[in-house]
Parts: sequence; C-alpha cells; structure tokens
Amino acid sequence: MSCLSCRTTGSKKQPRFSRTVLFLALVASATFLLSSAPAEAVADPEIIQWRAYQNADFLNSLFMGVLGRGPSPDEFNFYITRDLSRNMGRGEAFWSLLGTQEYTSRFGSPQGPYQVLWKHREIDTDRGLQWCRCYFFTKDPALSGGTPAVMQYLGVRTPWGNYSFSVARAVTRMYAHYDREVCPHYDCGWGRGDSALFDPADRNSSGGGGGGRNYARDPHFAQFTSGNAWGTGLYSNFGIWWNSRNADSRATVVNLGGNRPPNSSASTALYLVNNSGRTPHVFGSTSQRITVRKGARYTVSFWGAARNLASRGAVNIAVDPQWNIRPISMDAGSYGWTFFSGTFTAPDNYVDLRIIFEDRGEVWITEMTLTDS
Repeated sequence: MSCLSCRTTGSKKQPRFSRTVLFLALVASATFLLSSAPAEAVADPEIIQWRAYQNADFLNSLFMGVLGRGPSPDEFNFYITRDLSRNMGRGEAFWSLLGTQEYTSRFGSPQGPYQVLWKHREIDTDRGLQWCRCYFFTKDPALSGGTPAVMQYLGVRTPWGNYSFSVARAVTRMYAHYDREVCPHYDCGWGRGDSALFDPADRNSSGGGGGGRNYARDPHFAQFTSGNAWGTGLYSNFGIWWNSRNADSRATVVNLGGNRPPNSSASTALYLVNNSGRTPHVFGSTSQRITVRKGARYTVSFWGAARNLASRGAVNIAVDPQWNIRPISMDAGSYGWTFFSGTFTAPDNYVDLRIIFEDRGEVWITEMTLTDS
C-alpha cells in the first residue's frame, strides 16, 4: 500500500513520500470553488479546512465558512501575511472574522448559550485500548459533564466561553482538528442537549450514554469481497463491484499499515481506480442495502484520499434507488486523508448506500459510517 499523506498544519515539513505514490494536499490557485451558503450565524462551518496544507486553501475556506463568500484581494493579502501555518494563527483569523462588523450586522453576535467541552473516551484499536478526547457543545454543562477545552492541547486561544449554535459547531470542529489526541469520531454525542454530529457504533466507552450506531456494515471494507455487506443493494446481481457499459474501473481491499487517517484504528481501505473518462452511464459502483426510518435524518461520512481525480464529483455517495440524493461528492485533484460528510432525509424505509465512480482517478476510502443525524 502506498503512503497516504495527511493534511496537517503547524508544521513546515513536506508530505511523506513513498516509492510509488506522492499525494500533494494542494489546490492550484487561491480560488476556492464553493457556492455561498445561506446566512445562519456561521455560513457553513463544515467547509472550513482547518488542516489544509496550503494557507490559501484554509483562508478561502474560512471566508466561505464564516461569511459565505470568498475574500477580496485586499482581505486575502492582509490575512495571508499572518502566520497561518500555526494553529494559533488560524484560530486568530477565525476569531477576527467573527468580530467584524460585516459578520455581526449579518448574523448577530457570535456569542450565545453554548459551551464547547471535551470528554475522555477509551477506544478499542489494533494496538489495544487507548484513551482519546472527543468534543461536543451543550447548553447545560452540569447535565452533560465534560471539561472546558484548554489551550495546552490545542495551541489556539479561546476568547469567549459561550457561543451561538453555529459558531459552537465551528469551534467544536476546530478544537477536534487541532487536538492530536482526538478520537477518530470526534463528536461525543453524549447526554441530553449535547451536539451529536457523529456517533458510530465503534465508540467504546466506560461512561455510558452515547447510544449512537453505525448502520453501515463493514466500514473498513475488510470483508468487501464476501458480498455480505457490500454487494447487497440494487443492481448487485451485476457483481459486488459493477462496471457499467464496460467501464475500466476496479476495486481492491488494501492494508493501510501506518498510513491510517488521523487518529484512526482502520487497518484496511477500499482502493478504487477508474481509467474511464466521464461518459453517460459509464461508471463503477458498489452498494449495500440498509434498513432506516423513512423521513428520518441521517449523516453519511468517510475518510478519503485521492490521486489525480479528474473532476469534482468523480466519486459520489448516493443513497436512493434513483441516485438523485447524493450527500457527498469528492473533490478533484490529489490530496491525503480528508474527512467527508453529508446529511440527507431518508426517502423510504431503506437506503442503498452506494459509491459511484464516474471519472478518471484513484481513491482510497475507509471508515464509512451511516448514523442518525
């Protein structure tokens, strides 16, 4: 298995090299091609790339995530001269945008009733039981428990103790991304009133609570070829990995060794290669049928890496039989382990959790989860 380089900040070291694969966590220009999200306190905290390798990528995503727009040339030049290679510098840029007149006039005060806290969790890994920290936000710390996040673990200051809902979401993600001892699924999701973004079944704890479940079977694809999980959805009669109209694609399970996603216990991943360009009805695909509650909200997520992915949406996750509901589209280009997630409303009492590969490139996928949203 080739080395998968992870995006990091706080270090000037170049990504790790292997004999055959070099992943460059970069985008060719400072243009961050994401559409504006509706104004809601933080425009879209999910798209802030806290650990982007390139400072320009982080800065563009920060403006899109906080203000719902890209920076002007003057704003870009002002912020890019700051020390954005450190957690502290990126945190300061975030707090700075929250304090602008534009932010407060459009979205109101960034402060509110929510506190961001962390808890210790013991998880089972292939190296035995290990301790890690998960993060959450809550209106009632006394009810939820937890400890206030502290700078010694994060390398970023915390100017306020309480936040609005959307700012708390962004701060939770920032803290989790900058804590080197964070759990693989960083949101605790414990207790009444806590946030519950991700709560898969592989969270082992001795403290009770939680109740989250990963409905996706074989999340690390270790048993992919068995057909017991993947290869159980619609069109699976064409094979576990289905090449439509002679698409030149293939799926292989690979051992990750030490090349896991950050803080992950995954030992395997699904390695996908597609040599066919984007053409109608030419693709590779696999899926698994999962029973859900019609009308309920779910979150699908995974860790992915890519090399020479030809276009955004070359790899999609679909969840309905018509393939119209696609909560996740992977970005174009070459990059190391990156976390992808998306939410949707179940249109029926089942979903076909489907991976669709529709353009040229190579990808690695692991830790596939489907959880209550």
